Amino acid sequence: MSVQRWERARAAWLTGHSDGHGPLSATMRRRSEILERSARRSERSGAGITATAVQDEISPGLWHRLTHDGDGSRHHRPRWTAVAVVVAIFLGPGLLAGHGFYKVLWRRSPSIGRLWAWPWVGTAVLAALVLAVRGVGFRPVPNLDRRFPLSLVETGPLWALVAWQLAVACLTVAALIALWGWRGVPAKAVGAPIKNSDGSFREVREDEKVDLDPWKDHGLPQPDETETPEPESAYEKWEAEQQRKADLDAIYGAVATEPPVDEAEPDESGAAAEDEDER
Repeated sequence: MSVQRWERARAAWLTGHSDGHGPLSATMRRRSEILERSARRSERSGAGITATAVQDEISPGLWHRLTHDGDGSRHHRPRWTAVAVVVAIFLGPGLLAGHGFYKVLWRRSPSIGRLWAWPWVGTAVLAALVLAVRGVGFRPVPNLDRRFPLSLVETGPLWALVAWQLAVACLTVAALIALWGWRGVPAKAVGAPIKNSDGSFREVREDEKVDLDPWKDHGLPQPDETETPEPESAYEKWEAEQQRKADLDAIYGAVATEPPVDEAEPDESGAAAEDEDER
């Protein structure tokens, strides 16, 4: 069975935060459908159920939406192809590195828990501010020389190019975390490990312990506050005795409740009557 990465919770968050209008909402709905399909496939693989083609259908992707009309006809493909080429030239290494970083986080998510986007945004903004203060530019220039198309981007030193691409990579990771609905995962989805790195058991903190004392917030009851049982009345005692006799009769019969008679001892009244008859 595949590892669960809170697909249901992430899909619900994406569906709840998409307003139904615009390309961003369409992307969020598509990724929600992908997460739902992944969750269904995991459940079916664990139960041994075959796939259902109707439930696994998802909406078209971004490229299909940009290059096709509502009726399915193609349009503006050369325009969007040129845009894709420009993005690949200027931002391609950063985009690839960002997808690689996100893939590593995605694989480690069952042990990490919720993925946060704000550290990546902060790192990208900090790197961009440092490069801006240093005056290192990142802009296209129309240089048609022997190094074309690499000469279209004026980056300055090599470290500046690497820094700009790292900033793009951090922004890519933050965007992927947000667009895949990781904000829908609970903040403490993964608990603390029970063992340390050396193999010893971790000491549980006081705030993590479960208190089983029922009188912690109430205090112990005083002797005057305890309720003493009321004595049984004569009727209740008689009723309990009758019930006991009825139970004995049901188990042993009515004879068992009568006191036994010793046959070895003669009846005194019978012996006195026989003596009088003989006289």
